[in-house]
Amino acid sequence: MDKKTYYQKQLFILAVDRNDHPIKKVERWQGHKEGILHQGFTTILKYNDKFIIQHRKHPVFDGVFDLSFSSHPIFIGERLQTFEDAIFETFKREWISEEKNLEIKFLYKYYYKEKDEKSGYFEHEMNYLYLINLKKEVKNNPLYSYGMKILTKEDLINQFKKINFAPWVKKMNLEIIKSL
Repeated sequence: MDKKTYYQKQLFILAVDRNDHPIKKVERWQGHKEGILHQGFTTILKYNDKFIIQHRKHPVFDGVFDLSFSSHPIFIGERLQTFEDAIFETFKREWISEEKNLEIKFLYKYYYKEKDEKSGYFEHEMNYLYLINLKKEVKNNPLYSYGMKILTKEDLINQFKKINFAPWVKKMNLEIIKSL
């Protein structure tokens, strides 16, 4: 699926309350326009003990860096994807890799809300943070990102406040990243 088709496709995400209890299905762009609290995820990619950051190409929070990619579980019919399935699908869409068996490790979840002044849309999420230690090299898919950088843990920690990260990355617990 190409980028234009993916961003135009009607997809439904899960609206939740502040305790992360399900409320209802909501169309993703409606949810982002109205600032409806919903579930999302961010997945950190590491390869050879280095962190991969993605220069995001997206209708919302375009041009910021992500650690490493983010999206949402979506409804397939009436069934909500598992986080693992959503992570795998997003990885296949946004990265070029021969990696087949992703070992996905849950780290923790946290709340945030931020408005993208350029698009007028909100990210308002209970965000689940995951880690994947890759066994093979990966490249960014230019349909979904402007590029990528690979940083040592030391460089990531030292440059964390200087990098134009997405708001959900800025809200991460830096101590968790230091422990990876």
